[in-house]
Amino acid sequence: MVERCDWAKDNPKLLIYHDREWGVKETNNRKLFEKLSLEIMQAGLKWTLILDKRNEIIKAFDDFDVEKISEYSINDIKRLMNNKNIIRNQKKIEAIIYNARICRSINLNKFIWEPFNYSMLDHLLNTGEYKYIDSFIHKYVLNFKRKGFKRIGNKTLYSFYQAIGVINDHELKCFYHNR
Repeated sequence: MVERCDWAKDNPKLLIYHDREWGVKETNNRKLFEKLSLEIMQAGLKWTLILDKRNEIIKAFDDFDVEKISEYSINDIKRLMNNKNIIRNQKKIEAIIYNARICRSINLNKFIWEPFNYSMLDHLLNTGEYKYIDSFIHKYVLNFKRKGFKRIGNKTLYSFYQAIGVINDHELKCFYHNR
């Protein structure tokens, strides 16, 4: 039997997400913005809820096209707030729109990956070794805040970095850890 990270074993959607996406190096600007936005949506909620609603969220946010989202108006916010198929949190929606405006003027791939020399970090050296996460991630949170990004805290950014492969936190026993 193939070993996986414990968090992915009990739910078929989490298992598929783990095996196909989580921790896979992502460099496409649109996909990076999508994944960042989904992490913002997830804050305080279960990731399975985001996976359940992901297709509708992507559709509602114009496939996370930064150019389109950056032009959203109050009417678009109202449209999104009335969409029962997505996460209807106005502050999160407004943050995604605001962040899209920032992403128009930067290369998100370069902004994210350059501080790591475009290499993945193997952050989990031993199972359960999660000390120092806040001190590690905080300087990168400050980079996002200096650019003006909204709703980016330590947990959101760390989860985002795990999701896009900046940080390899697959458990040591997981088949994906040494890929």
